[in-house]
Amino acid sequence: MVIDVAGEKIGVIGYLTPDTEFLSSPGNLEFEDEVQCIMREAEKLTREENLTKIIAVGHSGFKVDQAIAREVPEVDIVIGGHT
Repeated sequence: MVIDVAGEKIGVIGYLTPDTEFLSSPGNLEFEDEVQCIMREAEKLTREENLTKIIAVGHSGFKVDQAIAREVPEVDIVIGGHT
């Protein structure tokens, strides 16, 4: 998703733990590795949009949040809500 905040285009990518597949009833949704998915989406947003920042917002745990921050250079801010 891309939002405009005071003239700045900001990409927002959401993610959640693959455990959701077993903790809920997600129907036909497929769950993939969070870091790889965010990397792919961040590269796509960077290529297709003139973004100022990319924010990743998720619920996968601190280790995954750290991996995203370390391995996805396009992401400027990681906000995690799973402890």
